[in-house]
Amino acid sequence: MAEWLRIGANIATPIGLIGFAIGIAIIAYIWRLKSGLKQLELLPQENRAHAIDETLKRYNLDGGNLTRDQKVGLIRDEMYLRQSRFWGFLIAAIVLVLASLLVVAASYLYQPELPPQAVTARVQFGGNPIKRPFKLTFLDESGRRYEVKGKDGVGTMEVPGSVRILKNANIEMPCYKRRDTGTIDLVQGQEILIELERVPTKMPDQPFVPSKLPNLMTLIPPNHLPKVHQLSASPSLLNPGEAVLEVENNTEGLIRLLLHSFDPKRANPLRVIMCDHCDPKPYNKFTEKIGWFAFFAQTEKGDVHYLGCEDVYKQPRTKLVLEKRDDKIVGTFPR
Repeated sequence: MAEWLRIGANIATPIGLIGFAIGIAIIAYIWRLKSGLKQLELLPQENRAHAIDETLKRYNLDGGNLTRDQKVGLIRDEMYLRQSRFWGFLIAAIVLVLASLLVVAASYLYQPELPPQAVTARVQFGGNPIKRPFKLTFLDESGRRYEVKGKDGVGTMEVPGSVRILKNANIEMPCYKRRDTGTIDLVQGQEILIELERVPTKMPDQPFVPSKLPNLMTLIPPNHLPKVHQLSASPSLLNPGEAVLEVENNTEGLIRLLLHSFDPKRANPLRVIMCDHCDPKPYNKFTEKIGWFAFFAQTEKGDVHYLGCEDVYKQPRTKLVLEKRDDKIVGTFPR
């Protein structure tokens, strides 16, 4: 039924336009006939005879033995006859246009229920998949709201078959948001690729105050302190900027990383590095002569947690992984 209506609409539209054009032409012709007869009757007596003869010739009428008034009557009868004939044509054209409009309207009003379509959405950053859980919300063309949850960066949803555009699509995922906020077009059989961008964590209003820190050295277990021979050994890396510290912050929060240097020549032994779990950045501004540091993590609440001691000059890149276990921040240095 739907296919027949679609075909009918495609045919009826041009036919309806042709019928409309024919109707306009018929109305113009009828108006011309009426106007011509009226002009003929209003002509002066000296011009009327010639105009009557020309009109008889135009309509192929024989008025040789007729008086002038009879000739005018003959012309009038012929015009009325033609008007009646073309009024019939006009009614037929109107019926044709109305029928075409009904077919087109029926094709638009009759919308068959399409089967639901399954759509797969993938989230990525810089062209690479983000294997994290997320929630996608959007509106269809009618304003109806939909929601789908995905894991490992992939989610499958079922939407009505008539939906072709997703509006106000929004991704809920820590540290990320949609790069393009426009509509998303649905193409049958194709996945939706949603490109994301990082959203850095808002820095706290209260600045870091060193005087509020506890005595960090008392938090280090004695057996974790570097030995004398370790501190006196020549560092493997000598040039500033060679040693790089990479921090993988899996605490889902902002961490102040406190590095206490074991270099006795450093006036202020403390280095502070802000570690945002949403925007990781490597650190390579070490200038100490000795690469040994005691690592501490301070949360936004001010709690300080000991992480371990490590020589950042031992290798070009040192990686520190921060995890939250219960209420404690734990750090590991993968080898």
